[in-house]
Amino acid sequence: RLPENKTQDGRPLRRYKRRWKVERTIAWLQHFRRLCIRWEKSAILFQGFLHIGCTLLLLRQVWDRLYSAYSLTSCVLERCTVDKA
Repeated sequence: RLPENKTQDGRPLRRYKRRWKVERTIAWLQHFRRLCIRWEKSAILFQGFLHIGCTLLLLRQVWDRLYSAYSLTSCVLERCTVDKA
């Protein structure tokens, strides 16, 4: 159980939640080798690849949400057609 005063090492828990989001995003970005091993010597190129990586992560999440919503909708529609028959 968590104590009544929710703190993480004396810090408010909301900071910990925000930090967890940042750490999770960094972990997702580390799946891209080019971002882990910084081959680019200029910061502009690295920043460009960082934007590409973030865009790919965003597209993956949008795709997953759309796919799960579509599969739920098709499941409901199949039940409606089965019930009518």
